[in-house]
Amino acid sequence: MTQSDLVAQSTGSLFGDLWPAFDERLYRESVELFDKRCAANGFDTSFFKGKRCLDAGSGGGRNSIAMATHGASVVGVDLSHRGVEDARKRVPAGLDVEFRQGSVLDLPFPDATFDFVWCAGVLMVTSNFAKGLDEVSRVLKPGGSMYLLIYGPSGMHWESTDVCRPPCARMGYEFVDQAVQRAGLPANKRKSFLDCFFVPLVGYFTGKELELNLFARGFDKVDFWHKGKLDHEESPETILERLIMQLSIFTAAAELAAEAKDEAKIYDAGLCVTATQERIVRTEFLIGQRDAGKISAKECWDLTVGHGNSRLIAHKKA
Repeated sequence: MTQSDLVAQSTGSLFGDLWPAFDERLYRESVELFDKRCAANGFDTSFFKGKRCLDAGSGGGRNSIAMATHGASVVGVDLSHRGVEDARKRVPAGLDVEFRQGSVLDLPFPDATFDFVWCAGVLMVTSNFAKGLDEVSRVLKPGGSMYLLIYGPSGMHWESTDVCRPPCARMGYEFVDQAVQRAGLPANKRKSFLDCFFVPLVGYFTGKELELNLFARGFDKVDFWHKGKLDHEESPETILERLIMQLSIFTAAAELAAEAKDEAKIYDAGLCVTATQERIVRTEFLIGQRDAGKISAKECWDLTVGHGNSRLIAHKKA
């Protein structure tokens, strides 16, 4: 088995465990985020009526269902067999949605198949970002559009995540999952944190890097979505909330390790607690400096949120 195969297998297994844990309410709310983000950025969802759409890396199927709700014919492709099976069960009657198991690095479609491609939070966790971008671009028709969500560099969230990933790997997925449950976090937060801590590979790209990559693949216009983030990147304050939530996980991990008298896990949980506490202190300080007028809102944003995840619509040349 190649390294790429191992990454794909591990990634599929991870997300196959996370999405099915959503209850009906949380899943419905995750579907509704689609419309909220479109509305915040002035994207008219009537666009989808009659369109042939691909959800590349469909996960739990929420965005596939959202597009189909607006009249699209949608195919969702995802690595996880369990995730695909769960997504199929979530589709309301009457919607034109099909789910297939597959990889964004080798999409099973001819060139120029789709009017629109949705690819959110996927390409930068594959073993080959460039090949994945080649594939989602290849299957898009000339004149078509593509939505991308790609992680951006810097900021307290990714900084703390990168520090905590190695200790989490040593503590193990099941143990950290137990800590998440002891911390009392709901399934959507469980998905978000365990995704960040345990996805095998993760890359970060600036908006300019994404533009250059897209222009090289036949796109001639890129519209960035700067509003309606509706997540931890909404503001420095939401970054702080995220860090405090993360601290609750590693505090719980330290308690579990102490109860088990596991010195290795005590050490690793302690590393994560310290790393998270340091970012909390720095974020609180920077927010205070902003509020006191000693630094600008932009300076505070740049140091806490960082570049931020890029959400964009790219338009392919006709």
